[in-house]
Order: sequence, then C-alpha cells, then structure tokens
Amino acid sequence: MIKAEYRNNYKEYQKFGTFHIFIAGMKHLLMFSGMFLGLGLIFAVLAIFKSGTFSSGAVICFIFVFLLPILNWMKQKIRIKKTVKLNPNFADTQNSYIFNETDFNLKINVNKKEEKHTIKYAELYRVYETKTNFYLYLDKYRALIITKEGISEGTCEELSAIFQKALGEKFRLRNNKKEVK
Repeated sequence: MIKAEYRNNYKEYQKFGTFHIFIAGMKHLLMFSGMFLGLGLIFAVLAIFKSGTFSSGAVICFIFVFLLPILNWMKQKIRIKKTVKLNPNFADTQNSYIFNETDFNLKINVNKKEEKHTIKYAELYRVYETKTNFYLYLDKYRALIITKEGISEGTCEELSAIFQKALGEKFRLRNNKKEVK
C-alpha cells in the first residue's frame, strides 16, 4: 500500500500543462507540424516548377511549423490561468491517495467537503512518471497530479512498480532518459 497527498498548486499545474503539450501530446504536435511542413513543401515545389520562384504559401506553412509548438504552449498557459482564476477553491483542494495492487482510492477535500472515489487502474487512460511527478490521465486531457515529494507511505519505486504491473503499455517512464514502456 502506497499513500500520497497532493494540494493543488499553480506552479505544478503549469508544469503539467507544459508536459501535456510537449511530452504526452507530442504525437499530435508532430502530426500537425508535419502537415504544415508537407503543405509547405508542396507549395514550394509547385511554385518553383510553375514560376521559378518560392511561394509565399510555402513560407507561411514553414513559419507555422515553428510557431505551432509555441502557440500551443501559450494557449495551454492561458487555459490554465483561466481555469485557476475561475475556480475559487483551486488552492484549497487537497487530494489523498491510497494505492493498492488493482486500484486506488482518491479522497478529494475542498473546504471541509469530501468526495471519495475508487478507481481501477484499467480505467486509466495512461500514467506517466517524470523525475518529480506521476501524471495519472483519466482521459486524453485530464490528469491527476502526484508529486513524488507527496508520497507519505511507501516509495516512488514501489508506486512505479505497481503502475508497471497493472498498466503495462499504458505506463510511461519519462526521466529525461530514453522512454521505458
């Protein structure tokens, strides 16, 4: 059994947003950047064959290849700031976790109101482990954040082992090293 606590934290939420765009969402980011790169190449080749000059459409597409990650990151930062601003209880939300072999219990405390949930690992979309956190994705966009510092009983290695055993391919280790599945 592993126990952990997490209190909502703006800095950690921003860190999650950056992770979500550049690591968890990398496939989509590469797909859209690749689409603009391909369109740019098509425009460039067509323009060169047609008029012997470079196309402004190609230039715009090539600029988007580089701007897309920056624009996505900025959009995510704005979305997070807005979410936090619209939730007056953001900083008062405390999550408590108890991890077992097949599921985990989540207790959410907000201003002395309490919700309890039991979530089976099979219901999770994906779990990522980084140097400092675990991100438990409930679906493609929503995740629970657990800081490794917040583990009060058991160890990070034990929690990682539980996730590896329960999730298999749905568990991803990202410690600034090569990804381990």
